[in-house]
Amino acid sequence: MIFLPNVIATVALTTLWAFIYNPVFGLFHSFFKLIGWQAAAAFTFTSIDHIFYAMVIALIWIEVGFYLILLMAGIDKIP
Repeated sequence: MIFLPNVIATVALTTLWAFIYNPVFGLFHSFFKLIGWQAAAAFTFTSIDHIFYAMVIALIWIEVGFYLILLMAGIDKIP
C-alpha cells in the first residue's frame, strides 16, 4: 500500500508522455504545426533513432521530483 501511489503516478505519467510524443495528434506535433515549423512537426520523436533520447527526457522529468524531495530533506536534516 505504501508503494501504490508511485506505481499509479508512473502509469499516469507514461500515458501523458505517450500523448505528448504521438506523431499524429501529440502535443509536440501540434505545437510545431502551430508555430509553423513543418519540418519539426514531421519529426518523429519515437522513431528507432530517437526513442532513447525521448525516454531519457521523460524519465528525468518524472524522477526529478522524488530525488529533489530526498535532497531537500537531507539539507534540512529531517530524519
